[in-house]
Amino acid sequence: SSGINAEYGDEFGKGTSRHNGIALFTATMRHWLARDKECPFVLAATHYHTIFHRRLLPPSSILRYKTFDIEDDDGGLVYLYRLIDGYCLHSRATNVARLAGIDQSIVDRADEILSLTAAEKHPMQPERVKDDNFENCQTVVKRFLETNFEFEESSYEFISWLKNNLR
Repeated sequence: SSGINAEYGDEFGKGTSRHNGIALFTATMRHWLARDKECPFVLAATHYHTIFHRRLLPPSSILRYKTFDIEDDDGGLVYLYRLIDGYCLHSRATNVARLAGIDQSIVDRADEILSLTAAEKHPMQPERVKDDNFENCQTVVKRFLETNFEFEESSYEFISWLKNNLR
């Protein structure tokens, strides 16, 4: 044994399908939970809300759920940067996009796609696809997948690139 009794995991399934990411995260957490009292301290972050909606993790005396506290005021969400008991059941991505200055039409389309995928409907509506725009979308997706968001500078570079190339 190395004497290290902590594990950290974030971005489970990045670059895979949503279903693969959920399966990977759930299997990994179940592995640790099965160790019960021999389980190291595990800090894991996920945006796969399905895990909580469908209760894919078994009840356990060693499992705790935490989320960040927010307040909802007339101007939008206020992030309090305080860890509290519980878990987030829906994405705040479009709120973060608004705060980052992403064009409102893009944020609106993201909200629409979130609603469609939550209802398990396909988000691509053929009449909305424009040939000249499709290539731009592919470029954005490629750039997103190539960005290492572990580094704050890379995140800012991506957002800056996005702002400059989507106008």
